[in-house]
Amino acid sequence: MSFASVSAVVLHENPNLMKKCCEVLNEEWKRSESARIHSLEKSNHSLPVSLVLVENLDHEDPEVIGHSRICRVLDDNSGCWIESVVIKKNRRNQGFGKLLMLKTEEFARRLGFKTAYLNTIDKQDFYKHLGYIFCDPVSSDGGNVSRYFVEKMREKIGSPLDGSNCIKKWQTLKHSIDDESFTNREQTLSKEVSTYPSSVPTLSSPVSVLVSAVVPPPPPPPVIGVKKDFHSSAKTSENITAQHLNSKRTWMKKSL
Repeated sequence: MSFASVSAVVLHENPNLMKKCCEVLNEEWKRSESARIHSLEKSNHSLPVSLVLVENLDHEDPEVIGHSRICRVLDDNSGCWIESVVIKKNRRNQGFGKLLMLKTEEFARRLGFKTAYLNTIDKQDFYKHLGYIFCDPVSSDGGNVSRYFVEKMREKIGSPLDGSNCIKKWQTLKHSIDDESFTNREQTLSKEVSTYPSSVPTLSSPVSVLVSAVVPPPPPPPVIGVKKDFHSSAKTSENITAQHLNSKRTWMKKSL
């Protein structure tokens, strides 16, 4: 197949492709259009940067075939993170996935990066053919860790969780939820923050406060007449474990 009419362009330099790029991404990972557009609008020369594989760019109605995004890696100053790699469903198995990755790696080299990192659930063989090898997990900022956000978390949490641990906790949450909006992640962390007590009861506190702070809730009533199937329970546990292992992400890297 000829790729003469296909090119990879920077999204923020071609804002007319934003909506079509949004449709390709949402075809694979469902998300509201407004949240997706908000994420794509973060593309900039300082990273993260979104690349778009497009056919007939100079035509009146160009077709967006695929998308990838390059972010910085927190653990390696010379490394970049390639994420959100997707090809439009009706254009798959035609060599566009390989072309998109090669174009993305070429762009990363031009930015001065020496190593490309990524993670995947079920595309290990595809990336192996492109020269990627398995590696330890790394963290990317995704262009979302703001000093303002960290300071707000520090103000709310105080000593139980300092700024650096706040970033670590944010990163853990970020990589546990695939392609979830930063707004939702921030709301989730804020809910966790609100669970810390605003004040600790002291001896001078009213007795009712001290009792409510110390006395645990009563245990649930016993269940009578229900026979537990331990064999069924064991099988269920095995199935859950198998599902967890099958859905586990694999980290890979490649020298550029």
